Amino acid sequence: MMKRREFLIGTSSAVVLAGLRVGSVLAASDPAAGFSTSLGKSEWTALLNQDFRLWLSSSTSLVLTLTAVTEQATMPNAVPRLDQFTLTFTGDPSEPLAEGTYTMSQIMQPAAGNFFLHLQPVGSDASQSLYRSDFSLLT
Repeated sequence: MMKRREFLIGTSSAVVLAGLRVGSVLAASDPAAGFSTSLGKSEWTALLNQDFRLWLSSSTSLVLTLTAVTEQATMPNAVPRLDQFTLTFTGDPSEPLAEGTYTMSQIMQPAAGNFFLHLQPVGSDASQSLYRSDFSLLT
């Protein structure tokens, strides 16, 4: 007989698989634009403190800085295995952003192309606005 814990792990895995296709990210990305959709926590960590351009239109942009990559707790021995983490960006508080999906590019490597990233405002003060982007990658 199946134990309750095994049942919950199995059904939650099925829900995750139904909601995500293999290799996808909860934060939207565009593989045709050249930025890899398979960037995991370690790849984003290598980009800490780098600036990214957020495009509001074809000629208007803002700069956000990646300031944190935070690992999210996952169930041990969960199947499928997930790489869950949150990116935190800071930006100019005088130009607040609404929650939404934005076109972004890495300033230091513009040849990497544009990508889409869903950002959620999480607070601000006189010196900065904070935004988060949550990822849940199947590994």
